[in-house]
Amino acid sequence: ARPEDEAAGQVAEWTAAVTRLLDQVQAWLSGYATEGLMQPAREAIEIEEDGLGRYATERLVLRLPRGERLILLPVARQVAGAEGRVDLYREGHRAQGARLLRVRDRALGLATDGQAVVAAPGPGALAWTILLPEAQPLPWIAGAGTRLLLGGQALTRETLEATIGSLLG
Repeated sequence: ARPEDEAAGQVAEWTAAVTRLLDQVQAWLSGYATEGLMQPAREAIEIEEDGLGRYATERLVLRLPRGERLILLPVARQVAGAEGRVDLYREGHRAQGARLLRVRDRALGLATDGQAVVAAPGPGALAWTILLPEAQPLPWIAGAGTRLLLGGQALTRETLEATIGSLLG
């Protein structure tokens, strides 16, 4: 296959995965929306990546009653050790947010019995894992003020709700 065709295929597969993730997150949080605790909205965005070019996708914005906004932002398909990254953060506090990484289930030893993992786990199947920033920065490794991401968990409704709770503190 030509490089352009391969890049187009990666973009199409990635943007479809992002759409499925946003659909799943909205479904998991639909009860909160029904109760008026959260108002979800999709917004069109563009991403540019080396080797893949410029492409369109969406982000999910969750408006909260106090005027705060949580954002689920696709960052890149090409990520070291993963096949895509989406950030989840409180607006204005991206550095303290969580990262969702799309990994092969064997890559990080993700639980394969989770009920609500976005991709049906199987040998080598892609699934989302969620990483929260470590509470204490390790400046001698990462530089002052940088937070290392540790402790990945399979993305489920429960881990998503727990992450949102910690982001809203």
